[in-house]
Amino acid sequence: MKKWLLLLMPLLVLFLFNCAAPIVQVSYDIQGTVKKSDGAPLQNVTVFAGTKQTQTNATGNWSITGLTGTVKVSAQLEGYYIVVSGTVHPTKDVSSQATINFTAYSETEDFGGGSGTPNDPYIIVTAQQLDNVKNNLDKDFKQIKDIDLNDLKMKVDPVEYNWSPVATDSTDAFTGTYDGMGFEIKNAVIGGKTDSDEYFGFFAYLNGATIKNIILNNVEANYEARNSGIFAGGIENSLIENIVIKNSSITKSSYIGGFAA
Repeated sequence: MKKWLLLLMPLLVLFLFNCAAPIVQVSYDIQGTVKKSDGAPLQNVTVFAGTKQTQTNATGNWSITGLTGTVKVSAQLEGYYIVVSGTVHPTKDVSSQATINFTAYSETEDFGGGSGTPNDPYIIVTAQQLDNVKNNLDKDFKQIKDIDLNDLKMKVDPVEYNWSPVATDSTDAFTGTYDGMGFEIKNAVIGGKTDSDEYFGFFAYLNGATIKNIILNNVEANYEARNSGIFAGGIENSLIENIVIKNSSITKSSYIGGFAA
């Protein structure tokens, strides 16, 4: 190799190195609103974005400035379950601002939100709210998170049962709608009825009901009723769609179905 070429190579490497563009992270702001399920603004909610945090004002608004890179955004307030209702995530090109909105559902009231109608169903976010379905057999419901029935206040130790069936029989049937939204109801130990009862299951009896998108996981339905199913004891004129049962058992009844009697 010629001597002048050897002298040129270090200069060429240095030139290429200096031409590399420095990586500069784009700074951006993020803002939004936290509201209750009925649309009312929610004050004093803590919103987290990466290592930064702020609180909502009297109108439920919040903003966090000077963020870089990818951050996880969340919100919390005691007594509420808060979910993202709309989000715009900055990726490679951030022009100015990103917005994330939250909706807060109560964990302490009879239902998380809603009015029990088809267009505004009662929202289920806790085991106790799920239990309150039994007092509203003709209403409409939507579940928006996994529910562990071991959280019910009726739980005893050792657990004999933590769930009694929804409804009773054809004269006291569940006639409303329940959309589980693909979330789980887990660890149900069903009991609380007498041996003379005719129908037994997570639902005792459905008539004109619509039940869909429920996952029942780890359910025990072991009781000496006449007609028993893990999902329901009796079903009449109802729409049943996308129900999953796993890791569950049923015994003892006269007429038993793994799904329904």
